[in-house]
Amino acid sequence: MLYRSTIKMLSDLISPKALERILADAARERHTTLTALDLPTLQTILKQDVYKRLQLNVPAGLAKRRVQSVLDSLAQEASSAAAEDLSHSTQIVTIDQRARQYALYFDWPETQRLRSVLSVARQATAEGRDAEALLHEGVELLEALERRLSEALVTQGQDLSELKAGLLRVSGVGGPKVRRLEALVKQIEEAQDARTLLPAEVERAMSLNLTLRKQVESSVMQNLRPTPENDDLSSEVLFDVSALPQDAQERVKSLDREHEARLLTELGREYAVLLRQESELEQRLQTLRAASEAGEVLGEQTILELRERLSSATRQRTEQQQQQLTVLEQRLGALDVLSTSTLDAVSSESVATARQSLLVLQGMLKAGLLEQSEINELNDLVQTLEQGGAAERLLEWQRETYELERRAREVPGALADLSPLLSEARWALSNGQSVDLDPLWKLLERRMGEAAQQREDMDTRADRIMHDYDEYRSLAGETIQRLGRLADVLRAQRRLGALSSDARERYIQTLESAEALRDEAAAEFRAAREVTSAFGADALQGLLGVFDSEEGGLFGGGLFDSPGLVSDVPAPLPAIPEPPHQAALPARAWVVRQGQVVEGDLSPAEGWPTSLACEADVLRVAWLLDQAGTFGPRRLTLDLGARTWTAQPRAQDTVVACGPDLQAAEQQARPWLPGVN
Repeated sequence: MLYRSTIKMLSDLISPKALERILADAARERHTTLTALDLPTLQTILKQDVYKRLQLNVPAGLAKRRVQSVLDSLAQEASSAAAEDLSHSTQIVTIDQRARQYALYFDWPETQRLRSVLSVARQATAEGRDAEALLHEGVELLEALERRLSEALVTQGQDLSELKAGLLRVSGVGGPKVRRLEALVKQIEEAQDARTLLPAEVERAMSLNLTLRKQVESSVMQNLRPTPENDDLSSEVLFDVSALPQDAQERVKSLDREHEARLLTELGREYAVLLRQESELEQRLQTLRAASEAGEVLGEQTILELRERLSSATRQRTEQQQQQLTVLEQRLGALDVLSTSTLDAVSSESVATARQSLLVLQGMLKAGLLEQSEINELNDLVQTLEQGGAAERLLEWQRETYELERRAREVPGALADLSPLLSEARWALSNGQSVDLDPLWKLLERRMGEAAQQREDMDTRADRIMHDYDEYRSLAGETIQRLGRLADVLRAQRRLGALSSDARERYIQTLESAEALRDEAAAEFRAAREVTSAFGADALQGLLGVFDSEEGGLFGGGLFDSPGLVSDVPAPLPAIPEPPHQAALPARAWVVRQGQVVEGDLSPAEGWPTSLACEADVLRVAWLLDQAGTFGPRRLTLDLGARTWTAQPRAQDTVVACGPDLQAAEQQARPWLPGVN
């Protein structure tokens, strides 16, 4: 029915109960009923009554856009065949066929519930009982599965882009591990194109990427290049962190922290149902997250111990829930006997509904842990039926309290507001007292309105970031590349419809990370513009002429000693001041790829007090060559008297070399350049 679709599409802004009442009252005023509403009448009600009601919670502009969206969807729905015109058996087959595309995700609660709902619906249809409510829930579960899959594909797409970037950093290493990573990335990319999730493959690729990056970091710092005898980089000796300089140790630890933060996030998602029931384990997880964010490396053993505790607690909880369902089944058996003799029609129907709910929960528990609230809801229903009396209204109120809880769980801040009020209402109902739940619905609607406005603001921030990225994308370096990857993620998140709480949190995290990178890119963009403007009207043409000056070049006595220019040159790493004296730098060569030094010796030496100082100089020379890319230079040379730098393009890389003179620098670069002997 059209009115049901309307309620569903606006359920994130206004409670279903309130919206149904608005539609029913408006239909009565127009001398019709809710179920008999046709499209033109419903469109009028949406534009007038519903639009006015929405403005109590959200700005008029947002209310207007949402009403228009519903109008467009209803017009499309009205032109298609109505599902309710089909028999229940046909609807079951249709839902089952649609559910097959989610068969891979059997561990999802929505998949488990849908499977149980369809099983009970088949049984009810075979016995001639009404299965309309079960089928309606099946359709809603399909929509929930599609939403979850879409959100997960956005996350997998983000992981894929990070893996591709990581593969570029380590591709020069070669060996079986790199080839395995390449194969995994290709497999994940094909799955992404086919809208399929491969969580195990993503996790293996992430772990492998971490290992390779740590090995590359260590081998670069220790001037170790992979050889055929050491091709797979499997030896732990290569990244003995304690043997590295302090700054290299920090970079390796940063990689570990990043990986551990990801593992903790995945554990939180995997055991979300359990953590809502085990406050002690939830607190332990939050403590570890806080320690990781504070810069502590937790260690693999700590993560494994937490996973084991979560797994053990899940088994114990599952056994407890099985016992609870067994007791409820026995109590329902006693009510089945009463329903044939002493219970009224309403109570007998409620017993049948409870029996269906029990069957659904039993099927779900075979696949995984249940939300405790689902068992509590069934327990309250059975308890009310056992008490007898004015059961119909009490049962309706009970169902409302759990509906409130389910909806509040997906609205930021709503569950914390409603939890004490729901507890009070349930206590009153357990004692046979009446309750007024309208204030709770209004409180939830207020939170819904705030969430809808927050989503509008998030989309606006995403649009701004994507616009700014388009402005700065001509820059080279790691900052703009990372911003570009996050801009792609934001574009995908922006296209998602209603967000789950997890997806909303990820959207916010992406925005915050992208805004920080956007600010860095803006600073680099301004610096690059100032550096270019300092070259005069001929810009880079003039710059190229200065590079060969016998008087020390553009930068005078030192490459990065000029206070007017050095601070303006963008680089992925902070500038390290050069010693005041003219140091004779050793002869070395490096390979730079996408703003990262991927090969070459970066260890401290005379003139480079730290490896970071060496890396900063290398990256700045590579950046200068990149800025001259318009002219297609074959080589960039900087003669600074006591030292000479040279940079040459090589496919997708840049080879940078330094020596006491040009001949020494070229000698160092020659092994890295194809076709040069």
